[in-house]
Amino acid sequence: MEGRGHAYIWNVEHDDPARIESERIVMESKETHVSEEVIQSDGESKILTTYKSPLYDLDGSIMGTVGTAIDITQERSYAQELIRQNQLLEMLFTTMDCGVMCHTLDGSRIVSINKAALDILGYPDKTALMDAGFDLVAASVFPEDKVRLLESIRSLKKEGDNVSVNYRVKHNDGEVLYVIGNIKLIEENGQLYYQRYLLDRTAQTLQEEKERVEDKQRQMELIHALTIEYVLVCVFDLNTDIGKVLRIGECKNNVMTDIFKGELSLKSCIEHYISSSVHPDDKELLRKISSREYLEKELSEKNMCYVNYRTICCGQTRYFQMKIVRAGNWDRSRSIVLGCRCLDEEMREEREQKALLEDALSQANRANKAKSMFLSNMSHDIRTPMNAIIGFTSLAITHIDRKEQVQEYLKKIMTSGNHLLSLINDVLDMSRIESGKIHLEEQLCSLPDILHELHNIIQADIRAKQLDLHMDAVDIQNEEICCDRLRLNQILLNL
Repeated sequence: MEGRGHAYIWNVEHDDPARIESERIVMESKETHVSEEVIQSDGESKILTTYKSPLYDLDGSIMGTVGTAIDITQERSYAQELIRQNQLLEMLFTTMDCGVMCHTLDGSRIVSINKAALDILGYPDKTALMDAGFDLVAASVFPEDKVRLLESIRSLKKEGDNVSVNYRVKHNDGEVLYVIGNIKLIEENGQLYYQRYLLDRTAQTLQEEKERVEDKQRQMELIHALTIEYVLVCVFDLNTDIGKVLRIGECKNNVMTDIFKGELSLKSCIEHYISSSVHPDDKELLRKISSREYLEKELSEKNMCYVNYRTICCGQTRYFQMKIVRAGNWDRSRSIVLGCRCLDEEMREEREQKALLEDALSQANRANKAKSMFLSNMSHDIRTPMNAIIGFTSLAITHIDRKEQVQEYLKKIMTSGNHLLSLINDVLDMSRIESGKIHLEEQLCSLPDILHELHNIIQADIRAKQLDLHMDAVDIQNEEICCDRLRLNQILLNL
């Protein structure tokens, strides 16, 4: 080490003039100097606590210094981390939404309280809370809730005991808060304290109260709706099987009024009703639907269920419907409203509607059949004049050099074309076909002319089949007849 500089001795990167100066000061003042120094050693920053004292020679003169250095880097890091964590905990304690306070068993001293607890209790600071008369319970707690809260606090006997209690707090401005509090008995430094947590549940409480009112209102609306058309309306609690009648209508043989009266048992009164009134074929079905097990399963998945059944009343079969709906909050209770109503009128209307539908269907079928028959006949009617047109056109082309013969053929083509046009117009008038009403267009016509035109139309087909057709209209006495020329042509063509 002899002859080495500070950097080598202290294992640092370079000599620090300030460190050399501090040694000079120690030698001059002849006093021990204690300080903290930050050095760079082996690429790391280290914090040292250094002790430097004068070094005396045998004759009492100062010949140098004696230095001792302790590495406190890790200890300083631990201390800073503890400070940071304490600051974080303090910040959480003062800013958290949940109120936290700790006080002595007699309530004479509040050890700690955060801002959230002061806001909930309605005081600006701890001093104002104590001055208002804090005695285990804040003065702002509702008088009717203080006794219950004090009893809960004093029920704790040993360390670790805790209790939760709901109470109300009224601020000076009249605002009312609903608080849920937890009190726990803790020990610190051999002394017992009450550690308390306060949570403001005003918003949740008001919302729950609103939901309860709405549930009750919906239940009453539902009951009112059922009572309008239902001859029997009851409410039951599935948990207890107990219920009561809300409405019961008049019954011819008083069966319902005898069964559903006073305090009811769902199982017994429904069984009595089934045994005395329900049609034999529907008894088991109604037993299944009205059983507690079935209702809990069905109503857990949907709001209502119903079943149609028959009864035997005064020797007659009548149709009824039983409807069962959930009432109130199903998660909190298992209340149901059960209603029965008569379906005889609806069944009668349903049968009438069914008869009307069947009649309409029958009419539609008849119209469709008439249309099919008409189109089938019309296809034959159309083919005949078409064949005539084609045949006479072919003859006209063959005899193109004979003017008189061509004119005769063209007249026959025109006659067949006019007949065909009338048929096509009738086919296009589908409204008359759909309705089954084809009116006759009657007017004076010459029967010999009709027969002559008919002969001309079918002459081409006759010749193609190498046949002959002769018509004798000479002896007709009354040639002018009143008829629908198109329809008569159709009939004669079909014949």
